Amino acid sequence: MKSELQDIALDVFNICLDNNIVLEIEWIPRDKNIQADELSKIFDFDDWGVSDIIFKYFDRLWGPFNCDLFADSRNKKVSRFSSKFFTPGTSVVDAFAYDWSAFNNWIVPPIYLITRVINYMLICKAKGALVIPKWKSAVYWPMIVNRLTYEYKDYIKDFREYRNPKSFFIKGSDENSIFAKQPFNSNVLVLLVDFTT
Repeated sequence: MKSELQDIALDVFNICLDNNIVLEIEWIPRDKNIQADELSKIFDFDDWGVSDIIFKYFDRLWGPFNCDLFADSRNKKVSRFSSKFFTPGTSVVDAFAYDWSAFNNWIVPPIYLITRVINYMLICKAKGALVIPKWKSAVYWPMIVNRLTYEYKDYIKDFREYRNPKSFFIKGSDENSIFAKQPFNSNVLVLLVDFTT
């Protein structure tokens, strides 16, 4: 019924044929396959990322980065990366499960995790580049800017601001994500965060 699935099935068939593999397929009723069926319904709405051009610029400027937090096998920027779910090549599932202090981190978190990321960086005494939208009404904003002086907090050593950037983000699975739209309808900040001192 779907040509792309038919193409995959033919590829599998040809691989088996070329390698003398006998593949026996068995249909399992849904009610007998509950766990696998549930796993197949997981959808990661936060699998968007940053374009390679942007990453390479910051890797030369503040890098090299040796750990990519909140990535997956499709949008990772370095070989060591943490992911929300298991994905091929992941070093760690759940970035908050280990200490970030040993790495120069590339950090592109889901929006709802930005405050947790900053707090965890403080706890770990970590450093890295943090990519966030410049949303002054966001709950994380007071953690970024001093509300009396309007200057960035001391742990932000440098920054770059992109005004409504085009081709900054790469879309993930969610075609309706705000990160899939071009240009991005907000300014974006890339912050050099350093809690090591």
